[in-house]
Amino acid sequence: ALKDTQVLARLAEATVMLVRWRHTSRELLKEALRQLDEAGVTSVRGFVLSRVRLSKLRNDAYGYYGKYRRYARGLARPHGSSGPDEPPALNRTV
Repeated sequence: ALKDTQVLARLAEATVMLVRWRHTSRELLKEALRQLDEAGVTSVRGFVLSRVRLSKLRNDAYGYYGKYRRYARGLARPHGSSGPDEPPALNRTV
């Protein structure tokens, strides 16, 4: 399958790589990019992140301090910001 990808990517004006959120490792992505580079593919322009679970992403935004999030409920928020149960507004420009 990689050979087909290499052939098609060389013919394409632009190529994007599909990366599965929380599944595709950095090492695998680096290796795929290396192999494409060795095959002469110069059309990789970006990445598409698939299967993103926004509910998990929202919780991950708190990082290490996420376990303390429940203590912040009810605290005042700046005008126009999302409430504690609303995900942040996303820029959906494509």
